[in-house]
Amino acid sequence: MPTERSSLIMLFGATGDLATRKLYPAIFNLYKKGNIKDHFAVLGTSRYKFDDDKFRETVKKSVSGESDDKKLIESFIQHFYFVTHDVTDLEHYSALKDKANELDKKFKLGGNRIFYVSMAPNFFGVVAKNLKNQGLLTTGNGFNRLVIEKPFGRDFESAKELNDALSESFNENQIYRIDHYLGKEMIQNIEAVRFGNTIFEALWNNRYIDNIQVTLAENLGVEERAGYYDNSGALRDMVQIILCKSLVC
Repeated sequence: MPTERSSLIMLFGATGDLATRKLYPAIFNLYKKGNIKDHFAVLGTSRYKFDDDKFRETVKKSVSGESDDKKLIESFIQHFYFVTHDVTDLEHYSALKDKANELDKKFKLGGNRIFYVSMAPNFFGVVAKNLKNQGLLTTGNGFNRLVIEKPFGRDFESAKELNDALSESFNENQIYRIDHYLGKEMIQNIEAVRFGNTIFEALWNNRYIDNIQVTLAENLGVEERAGYYDNSGALRDMVQIILCKSLVC
């Protein structure tokens, strides 16, 4: 029988940088550890004209460095499916809905759905609205979850406007606003390092710390993220969002 971890993950922006570099390896590691098993499926969408096989090759390439077990990887990618989709075209949601219902039955997912929007922020509200209006939100005993990545608006007013738009389709406890940088192990454990270590606890305060320096070093260039940076800006993305949030932690 499927467990509460059973779910259809509907991924918008499935051919993008975040999905290929971060999300697929993360999902694979859950699979490798046994946290997800037979009862899950990933339905990828983007405007690219992929089929299931081409999509699976993309996922396979993305996770190839995570394991030498070829059989495990082959088993994993069989849970991945693709539908070419324009989030602004209402007619495209019909095919998406049909495929979601098909996968729900095939993998016995119990109507559980996670909608992961790995796209530019200006599409968040559009996707949320269309998912509800076109009948893709599950009813009954299944759950719905909406996951969106930073940035969440450009300022207070735009963030409030986006929040209002999302709340028209999802309840607050169904919405997950995340920054994958804040999920890094060291940042997650900063409080434990400070308060769980007697050496640091007494010294980690403004009486003994003169200044704080945060370094974010990457070996990647802009690559395929030019469109994102043109819209959001590297200063807002890397300094205001990532570095300042890390500093607050």
